[in-house]
Amino acid sequence: MATPIRILCFGASITAGWNQLGLRYYPYASTLEARLKEAFPNAHFNIQVDGLPGDTVIQGQYTKRLHSLMSSATTTYDWIIMQGGGNDLASCREPEEIFNALKEVWSIAFAAGSKVVALTVTNTVGESEGLARRYNALNRLIVGGEHEKLYSVDVASMLPPATMENVTMGKIYDRDGVHLGRKGYEMMGDVIASSLVEMIRAERHGKDTGDSIDHKLTHHFNASKLWDDA
Repeated sequence: MATPIRILCFGASITAGWNQLGLRYYPYASTLEARLKEAFPNAHFNIQVDGLPGDTVIQGQYTKRLHSLMSSATTTYDWIIMQGGGNDLASCREPEEIFNALKEVWSIAFAAGSKVVALTVTNTVGESEGLARRYNALNRLIVGGEHEKLYSVDVASMLPPATMENVTMGKIYDRDGVHLGRKGYEMMGDVIASSLVEMIRAERHGKDTGDSIDHKLTHHFNASKLWDDA
């Protein structure tokens, strides 16, 4: 049997799939796994979810949690899909401060030999103009991050807008206006999968041909066209 591709989905409540005040969970990892299996039917994927609702990157448990996972893992995670910073923004932390803390967490994964897929922070319904600017500033920093093992997926721009029209229980956004509904988490899994499929294929092509990977093209693959009809 081929060596499984190990993927860790790491973050806070969005990663966990929090819905209906925590009464239901719809982690995007479920859709991600299904789409990856469709794209690579002969491959085996081992996907783990570690999402801690309410956790923050600054003075939170991100570093401790990832260190613990890295030290207990029997084999290296090939890909760590990481989202963080939303709770920090809600706690009035500045985008640059959050980004610097994120880079420290990413470095733990890099040191362990893992590649990081950094996700932008999903927007919330009814954001003030100031908060919206801070969300956008953090997301620009995340997408602009540079490292040979760093990839990014701009899920914030790929999902349908965070508007009251999309706040329907079990649909795109949860009624709290912060988390996603079941459909929203499925969409999130789809856009991440679309990007990761491109990344894996580009990496395999590079190994087969010896060609270098266009990091910008590959790392910032845009799947927003998937939701033109959403």
